[in-house]
Amino acid sequence: MPGLSIKNMCLDSAMDNLPTYRLLKTRNISALIDLNSKSGHPKTIHDNIRIDKNGAPVCAAGLPMVPNGNDYSSKGHIGCQMWRCPYGKDHKTKCRCSCTSSIYGRVIKTRPEWDIRLYTDIPRSSETYKKIYKQRTATERINNRILNDYGLHRMFIHTKEHYSFMTTMIGICIHLDARYKQQMQTAA
Repeated sequence: MPGLSIKNMCLDSAMDNLPTYRLLKTRNISALIDLNSKSGHPKTIHDNIRIDKNGAPVCAAGLPMVPNGNDYSSKGHIGCQMWRCPYGKDHKTKCRCSCTSSIYGRVIKTRPEWDIRLYTDIPRSSETYKKIYKQRTATERINNRILNDYGLHRMFIHTKEHYSFMTTMIGICIHLDARYKQQMQTAA
């Protein structure tokens, strides 16, 4: 649709594949996709960096590291994602590991080009990611209404035009249902 710009794309783990990430990246869309647990440790990630199920590096204490912004100082690179010790400034007093002499704690830098599936524009463990991804449940409820309540998947539709028309009609019906429900609540 001309004039319609998409900033974020929230998808489930079934869409966790490199072609999807590449397509979204070429169109400057942030990918918010659950990782598929069957994927394993990517070959592009250094072996000395352990990662958790969300793609975050794991510190020596076994805790997921916290996103700490980006480092754009490296010339010729898009930038590194920086991850810090989960204890932060309390590293020396709370952390049982002596992984670094720094008061602030250990910092790991990862590069998005290592694996665009793991190191997305918005890190999976960040609050921003969680806030945006929560909105996906509303979409899932609408998809459920379209497919199951209105039976789009049971219709024998063979052309894109018919499919588009029926989806539009169902969308109108869903809005009418919501409007009717709202009017009934205010009348009572």
